[in-house]
Amino acid sequence: MLLIRGLAHGECILKPYSKEVAEKIIGERICEFDVSDDGIRPRLVSVENAEFDQLINWSPLCELDDDDGPNPEIAPALPFPFAANHLAALMVHGGGYFVREQYGDWSDGPDPQSILKLGVQATKAKQALKRAFDAYRSAANIVGPCDTTYSEKIQQLEKQYGAWPDAQDARDKIEQVHREADAYEAAWRKKIVHQLLAVVVEPAPQAAPAQQAETVPAPVVTEPSMDSSTSIFRDMPGLTASELALAFVGDKPESGMGANNMLEVSARSQRRGIPLASLDLVNRRNGTPNGECGVLLGLTQGLLLKKSGPNTQKMKRLRNVFLHHFGIVKDPFEPYMAATGWVPFFKIVDRRGAADERAKKEVEERMVSFEQLAEQGIQLRDRSKDEADEWMKENGHRY
Repeated sequence: MLLIRGLAHGECILKPYSKEVAEKIIGERICEFDVSDDGIRPRLVSVENAEFDQLINWSPLCELDDDDGPNPEIAPALPFPFAANHLAALMVHGGGYFVREQYGDWSDGPDPQSILKLGVQATKAKQALKRAFDAYRSAANIVGPCDTTYSEKIQQLEKQYGAWPDAQDARDKIEQVHREADAYEAAWRKKIVHQLLAVVVEPAPQAAPAQQAETVPAPVVTEPSMDSSTSIFRDMPGLTASELALAFVGDKPESGMGANNMLEVSARSQRRGIPLASLDLVNRRNGTPNGECGVLLGLTQGLLLKKSGPNTQKMKRLRNVFLHHFGIVKDPFEPYMAATGWVPFFKIVDRRGAADERAKKEVEERMVSFEQLAEQGIQLRDRSKDEADEWMKENGHRY
């Protein structure tokens, strides 16, 4: 029995998506696939060039070449129903690579504008894409990203010799690096697909003869878990950024963030306190606030964020936070203007330390001054002040 065990983190959640969802996601690239009731397969093209064959006719099942692995010539590249990690595996290479390109880079996709083009009713397609991109990033965190060293080396050689140099030794150098790059990418592709599908082959349970199953049981699929505290917002139909009110809460240290700091999120009479890590607002390596968290904190102080390469990347990742965790499809920020920077449609404040301030105010309100007691006819002698006065006089000091 083929068990597909999803990613290493997160609880087991079966999230099947239908044939119609797959067709919606693939869109205009559907002509490159054969669609049947059990799934999608590459539309096989007869080519003599092995490199083109690898690109055009590839299926993620090609990477599962164990003795008991599925047959790519028979089994669909994307089965129906499918889960997000199936979709991510399809988009690693081959025709699926061009499907993924429609929705942005693996690093920060899916692109909100591309998602928006799917239409307001394409909720399942949007959800499947978001989860697929997250599944890929989770897998890449485990196996490591695809190294770009070879691509950079090829570019350097082509810049030095030209893309099609006349000298044989230059052509040999470029061809050698191409072969090394292909070998590396093939090995990495196998690792990422195996991690996405995490396939292990286990013997099927023996049933009683009268109840012997005629078909292979459906795969068991796990996907990365979503933080349950944000699901209430994702499930709100048509939620917009202008309906959101965000507040940093918790202790307020002299610098940095407190250990108990959270983001309190409110919308449509619902309120949830969400850990910053659950919203991808901390550096996963050391637990400190990341650049996106810094932007949100800066917005509470009226930060004017100037457009630059790094800042643009931060804003793209922030848009992804709103899209992924709150289901906000439209841009949560107004169009950039040099005079105002990026202005949010949502409200955001910093209420850290508010509990300490309230406690201090309550203490102050309970305190009664000497003047107030005197007005009530109560006379008190401040002995400590008298002793201090005597000491000051004896030592030649005065107030």
